[in-house]
Amino acid sequence: MDQPCHGYTIKKKMTEKFDVCTTINNNSLYSALKRYEKMGAITKSIESTEGKPNRIVYTITSKGKKLFVETLRTFPDSLSKNRDEYMMRLYYFHLLDTETRIKILNMREQYLTSAIESIEAQKSADESIFMPQRPELSEFHLGLLNLEQILLDKMKEKVNSPCAISDEGELI
Repeated sequence: MDQPCHGYTIKKKMTEKFDVCTTINNNSLYSALKRYEKMGAITKSIESTEGKPNRIVYTITSKGKKLFVETLRTFPDSLSKNRDEYMMRLYYFHLLDTETRIKILNMREQYLTSAIESIEAQKSADESIFMPQRPELSEFHLGLLNLEQILLDKMKEKVNSPCAISDEGELI
């Protein structure tokens, strides 16, 4: 949100960027906007147009920019298994400092290794009616995890590229 936007525009931009990895619905969006407004991360103003209903315009504040950067740079262990949270950090990799980039990639790599080992172990486990073995699903999941490892390796090559934003959320 580099400039003031209507909620519709925010949703449209987010859908264009993130539709591949997550779904954005109006309830989630407007609840989040309300929370961010209460936190002082955004401001809300009314735009009047003659003959049309008033429209709400949202603008990110300095506090909001700083909060955005802090949120991106916060990646506790519990998030390392969450593909959406991980992918969000990759979308904004250019806004992360080197230390955070390394931490995120290492944590996700540990998760990927563990997940691959778990699937491999399950492939050799005994089948039961409650735990059927589905080789096609195991291979599918292994394929996804291996593709993600390739992406992770490519991101490691970019880990030392300059960070494009200050701790306060201002472009450098």
